Amino acid sequence: MASIEGQTSKQGQAPLQNYNEDAEQLATLAEGKVADAVKKTSTRDQPRKDDIKIEDYASDLDRKKAEQAEAREEIKSQRKAGVDVDGSLGQGRLSNEDNSSV
Repeated sequence: MASIEGQTSKQGQAPLQNYNEDAEQLATLAEGKVADAVKKTSTRDQPRKDDIKIEDYASDLDRKKAEQAEAREEIKSQRKAGVDVDGSLGQGRLSNEDNSSV
């Protein structure tokens, strides 16, 4: 048996503290190998292609603007007439309401 000082690890980086200290010998049977095999074949993290539909809210923007143009013009004309269309003028508040009630 060789002396402890003369032995080095398989990587050759540092001398072993104990002559029987070897990671491959200390590892349990198939330690890490099973996890690696499962990770390579796992589809848990991969989404199914038929389920994914990314909705682009900016697509057909011109069509959406054209559909809403009539309602937008109606709101603009009501605002010019002085009607509080969306409650932004504060007319819908009660006398005891203020910003602290929000």
